[in-house]
Amino acid sequence: MSAAALPNHTGGTTLVGQATPGRVQVAWFFPKANTPGCTVQARQLVASWAALADDGVDVVGVSYDAPDTLATWARHLTIPFPLCTADLAAAHALGAARPEGDPWREALPARVALITDDHGLVIAHWQVHDVHSFVDQVRSALNLR
Repeated sequence: MSAAALPNHTGGTTLVGQATPGRVQVAWFFPKANTPGCTVQARQLVASWAALADDGVDVVGVSYDAPDTLATWARHLTIPFPLCTADLAAAHALGAARPEGDPWREALPARVALITDDHGLVIAHWQVHDVHSFVDQVRSALNLR
């Protein structure tokens, strides 16, 4: 899996798929901002963000939404971490593209979690089926209490 520099909701870029030195990165791929399941996950991450950061975990959200759409959603939910815009090629490179033949492949990324270390090595990668326990899934994958 390769890292990708993606535009984020603040006008900058964020390297997705490789953490900063001494940390791990949770890349949270979500289908669409401001939809019910994605909002549940976002609120969980916002509520847990400080504790995760204290545990050496950086969070970044990724969807196909435009940066201005992500910026509006980030302001609405007070999201403190970067939200990035990907396209199908970037989602494919990061393991978050929907499978060939999926009618939504080009419109929405899969709901996937990708955890990488500071060398870009994949610690965990899974398709998220239960949005209500997402942070618990992340903490479990990282052996955090």
